[in-house]
Amino acid sequence: DTMSGVDYTKYLNKYQDEHNIPIQQGLVRYNPLQSKHLETVTLKLFDLDIDMNNLRNEQYTNQLSRIPTKIQIGQPIDDAYRRDFTINSLFYNVKNEKIEDFTDKGLHDLLVLQVLRTPLDAKTTFQEDPLRMLRAIRFYSQLSSLINIKLYFPMIQQIQHYQHLLATKCSKERIGIEISKICTTSYSIQGFQCLQLLGIIKTILPSIHQSLSISNILNQLNVNIWSQYNQEDQQAIIMAFLFLPLVFNRFNSTSTSSQNCKKFYLDQRPSHAYFKKMKLYKMIYDTITNDLKWKKSIAHTCCVLLYGALTYHKLFQVNNNPPFDNLQQEEFIHFIRYSKEY
Repeated sequence: DTMSGVDYTKYLNKYQDEHNIPIQQGLVRYNPLQSKHLETVTLKLFDLDIDMNNLRNEQYTNQLSRIPTKIQIGQPIDDAYRRDFTINSLFYNVKNEKIEDFTDKGLHDLLVLQVLRTPLDAKTTFQEDPLRMLRAIRFYSQLSSLINIKLYFPMIQQIQHYQHLLATKCSKERIGIEISKICTTSYSIQGFQCLQLLGIIKTILPSIHQSLSISNILNQLNVNIWSQYNQEDQQAIIMAFLFLPLVFNRFNSTSTSSQNCKKFYLDQRPSHAYFKKMKLYKMIYDTITNDLKWKKSIAHTCCVLLYGALTYHKLFQVNNNPPFDNLQQEEFIHFIRYSKEY
């Protein structure tokens, strides 16, 4: 079958008109600089997000890029083995209503082993596209709430060996997108624990890696506390917690008086310019906007949270350790509301 996703959608539109089925539709155009190698039709059908594309076979020869150098029409087995993980290589045949497993591993890995592994050897898969290492952590975070998913041990070894390729072959934008998706999964804390244990945090976010006691924070956070917030605020919250030890260690040794903190807390809202004047906050701000390519508003909310936490502790002269228990975490996150009221 050589039909493209764009051509197939024309028949789908005809069926839609004949049967009066509501379909929201968009087109992602070819743009290799943004990792878009084929025109892809995106659909919203019966509350499902669907991408329409043709089967393909990809070849990678550029050692400095994750963009395939050659893309051609492929067979189902070709498309299955170019997938990131076996559980993502399964096909559903709409004619006979059966699941087709061309790697002979996908169903077994999903239903029996409950393991996340690559169709080809992990070395080949990760060398071709290192971003798949981050996707492994993201799927682990997403699926842990549904099944007891595990990472295949040989794949873990290859992640530890080839993670340096994330810094040389992947754009900051793509890395930032994957990290943002991890932030908003129900098991985001476990995802970041994986990133730290495998050493990936040190590779992609060295400034956070420098933050002392990150393991203690991750072990004690309660994701349910911030689930009420939108995606951008959730991203800001988890980044603030990760930077919290660094901020406390730096500022607890300063002479900032509780009176000055009270004046700041009551009289003014910290601006973008305010934070960028302060060396530590500028580093945090730049990490979020430059290393992850997230919005400035996320960086600003993160800085407000951190300054709010520091102000809260100095105002009420509470223990100088970062807030860990649920009540203190709630107080900490309430500074989001404070920052948005002005």
